Amino acid sequence: DRLDHRVLLARDNPWLTLAEEGRSIIVRYREKTYTFPREDVVMLPLPNTTAEMLAEWIGSELETALCERGVQGLTALEVEVEESYGQSAFCRKEV
Repeated sequence: DRLDHRVLLARDNPWLTLAEEGRSIIVRYREKTYTFPREDVVMLPLPNTTAEMLAEWIGSELETALCERGVQGLTALEVEVEESYGQSAFCRKEV
């Protein structure tokens, strides 16, 4: 739910300049400027928002949440992020 129907921005991308101005997020890339409503944006601690990087980040977030809830006996996590039908990335992590 945190990511669904939101603009995902790579906070750690060296090519983007991100700024909060009032209720907007301003993104600058070279000579282009984009403005998004703040409530529509999620800034992720990633250098890019590829399906592979998103799958890895979601897996890490899921592992943290499960550990905080005291889940035991978990041996592996697998996350799939689908870009479009038939195109997806997987991340599998042994715990």
